[in-house]
Amino acid sequence: MDKIRYKLLLYILISCKLMAGGVEILNFYEEIPENNILKSYLEIEKTKEYDYQKWRIAQGNSLLGKDYKLDYEVIRKKDKVEYQSGNSKGWENEFTLSKKFKEYQIFSKTWSNEIGVLWKYEQLDYPEQFGTDIARDKYSIRYRMRTNSDFGKGGTYWGVDFLGSIVENEKKDGESAEINIVGMTNLGYGFQTYTTLFNEYLNYGVSNGAYLMRVENIIRWSYELSEHFLFSIEANTNLYEYFGDTDYEYSLKFNIAPYVQYSFKILENIRGFAKIGIGGYEYEDWKAKEYRSKKSGYYFNSYAGIQYVW
Repeated sequence: MDKIRYKLLLYILISCKLMAGGVEILNFYEEIPENNILKSYLEIEKTKEYDYQKWRIAQGNSLLGKDYKLDYEVIRKKDKVEYQSGNSKGWENEFTLSKKFKEYQIFSKTWSNEIGVLWKYEQLDYPEQFGTDIARDKYSIRYRMRTNSDFGKGGTYWGVDFLGSIVENEKKDGESAEINIVGMTNLGYGFQTYTTLFNEYLNYGVSNGAYLMRVENIIRWSYELSEHFLFSIEANTNLYEYFGDTDYEYSLKFNIAPYVQYSFKILENIRGFAKIGIGGYEYEDWKAKEYRSKKSGYYFNSYAGIQYVW
């Protein structure tokens, strides 16, 4: 079944006409006239106890025809924990096909909106001594709203996502429902912030009608050193708080690090890019019913890849 699934994903990527409206170059979004984008890169993340590797084989958002859009991400990952004698390997893939509707006015603002179907697949093979491998399929219907406001020197782009999902996994199949508020603000003077407030009802796996509140925030400052180089400092915060019948209680993860970024044209339509971490700090604290972990220390993250636009 897995072989058939991945052949289908590869067919979709190769056969569909991909179109996009912009790219991010050295932390700044730029509109482009081209129709097609393909992005691939390898990311490495290291802490005192963990070693993560993610190869994003393909990542993008694309327009199919006039009103239909394909968002996709195919990730091959490998995790190494200090006390393990082997690596954990798996996949983390997501595909969304959505239809765009006409814009409308609410409270003197123009809102774009779309409805889509989403499939998210996560799979992890553990070393033999750590027990059963895991796999999860999540099938969702998503309605999305987006608008702009004048907050910040560069403005704010924000909106709401509504999702209803059916989840299949090895513990207990079930369902979930989400209302997520997202926002990106250009504060000016090189500062940007990205925030998502997740609100999710969980009724699958080890959760039985539980509620998850999650806050994800990125604050970064960027300074252009030249046409091809940029220096930045980024702070990332992820907070999970669980309520109700579930094995989880909460988790908090924070890291801050400086980076040097490089972007250059290999050919007219092929761009290489890299983001090299100089070394930073991470704090992590999480608690479940039968386990508690708290640690802090060195943090390193870097990635490099190519982007093809045509």
